[in-house]
Amino acid sequence: MATRAALTAAPVAALDGGGLIALSVLDLSPSSRVYPAIICALVIWTAAHVLVGVLMQSYCLSGTIFWQDRPRS
Repeated sequence: MATRAALTAAPVAALDGGGLIALSVLDLSPSSRVYPAIICALVIWTAAHVLVGVLMQSYCLSGTIFWQDRPRS
């Protein structure tokens, strides 16, 4: 039960954090200078990893809900 709670809360927290990071760079113009371009590229890289992590955590959560461990014969 604790695993399911953690796998439910973790993707929500990851998406919240990713959203806050994305909001922090909205005013940057990546075509103006090198620094904003690098920061925007890093935010895109981080967002991609957050989405993959959320996908994997959702897969693990669905595994705990729908697929029960069965003893192997």
